[in-house]
Amino acid sequence: MIKITEMRILLVRIHKVLLKLDPRVILVGCLLMAALFGYVDYLTGFEISFSLFYLIPIAIAAWYVNARSGLMLIAVSIVAWLVSNWLAGETYTHEIIRYFNALTRLAVFLLVNELLYELKLVVSHEHRQSRTDHLTGISNSREFYDQATLELERSRRYGRPFSVAYLDLDDFKSINDTLGHSEGDRLLKSVAQTVDGIIRKTDVFARLGGDEFVILFPNTDQSGAKSAMGKIETALNKRALEMVPPVTLSIGVITFHSVPVTVDRMLRQADHAMYQAKSHGKDQTFYMQVGSTSNVEVKGG
Repeated sequence: MIKITEMRILLVRIHKVLLKLDPRVILVGCLLMAALFGYVDYLTGFEISFSLFYLIPIAIAAWYVNARSGLMLIAVSIVAWLVSNWLAGETYTHEIIRYFNALTRLAVFLLVNELLYELKLVVSHEHRQSRTDHLTGISNSREFYDQATLELERSRRYGRPFSVAYLDLDDFKSINDTLGHSEGDRLLKSVAQTVDGIIRKTDVFARLGGDEFVILFPNTDQSGAKSAMGKIETALNKRALEMVPPVTLSIGVITFHSVPVTVDRMLRQADHAMYQAKSHGKDQTFYMQVGSTSNVEVKGG
């Protein structure tokens, strides 16, 4: 049981390392591995079957690079197997047997490559589904927590500020109560689409639940956050005019110069900034900084 656990830990570590590597580096490594297995296959002689080991570089290339790379490794592995066994003196009563064996191995390798490709598609789909808000199509709280954790680590390492905006729709409950949940859902989708179409690719936008959204602006000081939020507010205000009834948001924007201990702590501070905006009459944006010369600013919607 201990050995199985240790093996699982080792495989997880290898997986994490491979995810961080450039796919081209992985492909070159797989090609070298296939060539090495071919050489070892030659040294061990044709009486010892080495075919199973060729599946290792094939599987790694198919999973961590792409299916086409898996096909490339299949071709290299088949050639390596044929040449190594021929050089080792392998003989058959009929030469056609050699090619029949090669076709058999080719079929097995192709089947493994295809199965891995299909499995990867399923895993990728399930991964996206588990980290996507089903209503709006943006990131959910789980994905936000993971991305925010990474940003906290980067900020600690490089000493760069980052900003967080906490958005809450004003009087959303009354909209649900008077117009129905379908209208409330339409409103949430509209807000999500508007913001998602403006933010940078490096920003993280998520729905935390209900009518609460959060935006993480990596490597962004307060002036950068104000610039980004200005574009977002302009677009939201324009979209709000098209909605019946008109919708407003209370937004708390906090810039961190000192890194909070946890993501939960970060969100609590951002949530507090949002409630400060609400306390000033709703349809407001409240700015504040942490870990720098403290300053607070409230901007009307």
